[in-house]
Amino acid sequence: MYSRLDVFETKKSASTAVISGVILTLLYKVWTYGGKELLGLSPQENYHNYELFNTAFRYLGGVLAIILCFKLFKTKKIISLNCSKLARNILVSFLFLFFIIKVSLYRVSFSLKQFSFESLSNLSVGIWEEFAFKGLIMTGLCRFVGVKWSVFLTSLYFTLWHVDTYPSVESLFHIFLIGFVFSLSYVIGCSLFFVSIAHFILNQLHFGFIYLEGDDQLFSNLFTALEILTTLIFFRVYQINKEKFKLR
Repeated sequence: MYSRLDVFETKKSASTAVISGVILTLLYKVWTYGGKELLGLSPQENYHNYELFNTAFRYLGGVLAIILCFKLFKTKKIISLNCSKLARNILVSFLFLFFIIKVSLYRVSFSLKQFSFESLSNLSVGIWEEFAFKGLIMTGLCRFVGVKWSVFLTSLYFTLWHVDTYPSVESLFHIFLIGFVFSLSYVIGCSLFFVSIAHFILNQLHFGFIYLEGDDQLFSNLFTALEILTTLIFFRVYQINKEKFKLR
């Protein structure tokens, strides 16, 4: 048994969640490669219209993922804003340290127009990706392979899903580690909505401001260290509390 993530009445509903999550995420890629071409959208010609359509698709996908989670989960507690104090504090510390590293290494500029536009976009990313990947795919996989393997497989799929957007090995490594950070925070007590908000804040801190004249390599090294440290802390908390949460 794994009481916190044991949210499906049957294996059929768990498999439905996994399949639904995979279909939704793959449909986004179909839209990325084909749908926007049909509408004549190009990031080079009109980035704002291009990204607005992406954002609209993510909000639609996020709403569908939320509806499926509410329909398939027998408990709604892990969907709500409820969050364990320890998991919340670790995640908030991670976000705070990320921002400290960023502003320490770069000259920061602020544009209200960019900040507002990125807020709309990043909120859709947080809701869409967390409910699709963590809510449907990862939680469903827990029923079949247990928590540790579901965290690994979901983080791996999350990374591969981003290959077309971030093709460099370094970027994909960061995405893989971020997948672990958010997955483990969800496992040990953060709700899906809280993890979605944390994802939104991380993206907003990264893309909502204009960073100039910085040391990219040093930032990458420090960010990697922060990701690994946070992952190890979450994993240690998971090991200590897996009997409490009945996680396997």
